Amino acid sequence: MTTSTSNNHDWQQILQNSVQDEPHEWLCNKVHGGTQLSAEPFQVPGMRGQLLSIPYLGSESSGDIHYITVCKLGTYTKFLILDVSGHGPEAGALADKLYAELHRLIDDSDNEQVLASINHLMLEMKLLGKFATAFLATYNSWFRSWTFTCAGHHPMLICKQGVWQPMTLDPSVKNIPIGVLGEIQFKQQTIWLDHGDRLLLFSDSLTEIKMSNGKLLGEEGLIRLLSRSNHLSVNQQFTQLLNQLSQLNQGLPFNDDLTCFLLDHQPKKWTWWARQACHIEPFKSWCWKWTKP
Repeated sequence: MTTSTSNNHDWQQILQNSVQDEPHEWLCNKVHGGTQLSAEPFQVPGMRGQLLSIPYLGSESSGDIHYITVCKLGTYTKFLILDVSGHGPEAGALADKLYAELHRLIDDSDNEQVLASINHLMLEMKLLGKFATAFLATYNSWFRSWTFTCAGHHPMLICKQGVWQPMTLDPSVKNIPIGVLGEIQFKQQTIWLDHGDRLLLFSDSLTEIKMSNGKLLGEEGLIRLLSRSNHLSVNQQFTQLLNQLSQLNQGLPFNDDLTCFLLDHQPKKWTWWARQACHIEPFKSWCWKWTKP
């Protein structure tokens, strides 16, 4: 893992070094994440990817939390981005407090319950005017399923057969931030991934980069940048994307904490058969018991 807290402005050098590293094979029940500057390639069952998290203006801690955990012998992996409102030391301090509690929440509960627990935790802190948005997803490496939940956060981008598009939320889902209301029913959705699909999970600082014409990059602009580099490996695409974002931002520090994951779906071939078998009795009930988070 390549990380640094002493020079938070040198993220480009850290990213360059991380792309040259061998991906870190994460083990079951071993949690990785935090609020500090981080740039690293990674590999979990069925996924290869890149992570970058940059605190605002060199702050020691970011208002963004990145969190990845692998459980049940690699059957499923959870990905979380949580973005505390604001930036700087105050947002970083709150993110640190929330991160300290995540280890007891994220592994043993489903996504809806995890976000409900974090919401309850923030309300107990009685933080006037403070809230957070979150995107939490569980990837099941047996079924090749991706189950995700949003709390006031924009959905991810997904690339299927070379075409990037935003993941559409169910119209019945109320996308409400964490720390605003006491009783919130978070809802999760499930999609099926195919070999070679790519996903981008990101905090809103990516889409809020201001271009030379004064307009924000937005989701459509981010999709245009990604579409130019679909032919590259996930590491190369990630590097090119961030270099383009830096150029659009005229080489200046980003105006908020920035966190993103770029994921490349590379499942084992046998999982296709496992997925088919697990829809047939008598295997169905056994598979469900084994693969349920």
